[in-house]
Amino acid sequence: MAPQKKKRRGQKTRPKKTFKETRDELKKIPRERAVESSEGKRPGWHFRIMDLSGRWGFCPQSDSDGRIDPTEATGVLQDLSYIREKLSDFETMKWSEISGHRHHTILVEDISTEAQSRLEEIGQNDVDELFSFAFHGRGRLWGIRDNEYFKILWWDTGHEVYLYKKKHT
Repeated sequence: MAPQKKKRRGQKTRPKKTFKETRDELKKIPRERAVESSEGKRPGWHFRIMDLSGRWGFCPQSDSDGRIDPTEATGVLQDLSYIREKLSDFETMKWSEISGHRHHTILVEDISTEAQSRLEEIGQNDVDELFSFAFHGRGRLWGIRDNEYFKILWWDTGHEVYLYKKKHT
């Protein structure tokens, strides 16, 4: 048995936390937005959390028999090619040049309830805001901005993730 360390005068002893207690505490800490320091950096893309099966996912939806419409599959491939081209254009820019009127953050509380539910389903509901790239009427690319990285989530061609409220209507 190892000898016990002597307690210094005035030093309080804390009970050791179990692994489960530590893990549960970390789960409760929301991810903080730390983009201020990355505004001067070029963006990078992460695909690990990309939603593949949801309404705004990147896989063609199958019918009740499990068949995929070839036209829809072709459309998904065309969309992915378009997104890749657009993102590669942004790689030469800094976040301070990208962020603005068309490409911006949206608070999670302001997106549709269906999108909020989907975030919870895919385990990404611990963020306060999402970032949206607007691609000239073709759709919105949604994701999580984490420093200089953009973690791609959804491709929203119907503008359903965020229901924009027009002014003066």
